[in-house]
Amino acid sequence: MKRPALLLLILLLAVPARAETLRMVYAEGFAPFSWTSDGKVTGILPDIMDEAARRMGVSVTHQAVAGDQVLAKVKALGADAFLSTPSKESAAFTRQSAGPVLTTSVGLFVSLSYEPLIQKLRMLKDLDELKDLKLCASQYDSWSRQKLGSMDLSIQPSLAQAVTSLARGDCQVMAQVPEAVEFHAARLGLTSQVLRVPGVFLEEVAFYLHVNKYGAAAALLPSFDKALAAMRADGTLVAILTRPR
Repeated sequence: MKRPALLLLILLLAVPARAETLRMVYAEGFAPFSWTSDGKVTGILPDIMDEAARRMGVSVTHQAVAGDQVLAKVKALGADAFLSTPSKESAAFTRQSAGPVLTTSVGLFVSLSYEPLIQKLRMLKDLDELKDLKLCASQYDSWSRQKLGSMDLSIQPSLAQAVTSLARGDCQVMAQVPEAVEFHAARLGLTSQVLRVPGVFLEEVAFYLHVNKYGAAAALLPSFDKALAAMRADGTLVAILTRPR
C-alpha cells in the first residue's frame, strides 16, 4: 500500500501549483490600452484584468515596460502574462485565451495639412497605394513596421510623438488603431489637426491573453476564459471599454 501512496505523492508534486497572483505586463505609452499615470499602470487592459481577477478569486499585479520588452519579460518569467495579438514568437512559450479579450481595427489618419488626401484614401484598396506618401509610426508599432516598413516611414520614439509629428504635418498619414490616436490627439490638444479617414479599416486587431505555459499561472486560463465570458454576457466588458479616460 505504501508504493501507490508514494506514486500519488510524486504525481501531485509534479503538477504545478495554481498561482494565487497573476503578474501582468503591458506596453508602456499605449494609451488608452495601457500606460503609467502617477506611478500606476492604468488603461483598458489593466481594468479588464482587474475585474477578471476579482471574478477568478486571484490577485493581479501590473507593470509596464517598453513595447519591445513585453514578450521577453514573460518568456523569462519576470511576469506571467500579457495581452496582445497572436504571433509565432509568443506561441512558442505561451498559451492563449480561448477567445479575444477585445478587438479593434487599424485605421488611417491624415494631417490637417494634407486634408485633400482623405478623399483619395477613402478609396484605398491596397497598402501599396501608400508608397508615395510620407508615413509615421511609433517605434513599437509592429504592424506598421512590418506592413509599411519598405515605404517612406518615419519612426518616432513614442506614439504621442508620432501623433504630434502627424499633427505638425511632418508626415502625411499614420496607420494605427483609432482608440490610441484619438486618445493621444485629445490629450495633446491636437484633435482638430489629426483627421481620421472614414470607412477605412486596414486589418482587424484581436488582443488575447497570453500566459507563459511553463509557469503556474498557465493553470488559470480556464478560469480566465470563464470570467471573460461572464463579463461579456453581463455587459461589464462593454462598460470597461467605453469608460471615459
